[in-house]
Amino acid sequence: MAHRVITGSLLREGTIAYLRVENGCRRWIATLGEATHVADKDAAETLLAEAIADVEANLIVAPYVADIRVEDRAVDGITMRERIRAAGPTIPLPSGDRRRGARGDEERRAA
Repeated sequence: MAHRVITGSLLREGTIAYLRVENGCRRWIATLGEATHVADKDAAETLLAEAIADVEANLIVAPYVADIRVEDRAVDGITMRERIRAAGPTIPLPSGDRRRGARGDEERRAA
């Protein structure tokens, strides 16, 4: 079933973020699966309007509505762009960078 989330980039870190609204409080998180997702287009537009306050506060840039797929509790982007964004950077980041490295780096380091 198609749902929608609000995504953008954190201004300071430059990383991808997803909007999570809980008990009326907004916060930007790094994990697509933990983002607030809605099935209704109007509800998504309402969330996007709320995200504009964070643009004006210089927390986030370029927020937009992204379509996602929710199946058996698994959440994934519908478009290739959103699947890549959710997976993290596709290139290794410099050592000491706190953002996630190239896809798969975390698993290789943990193994």
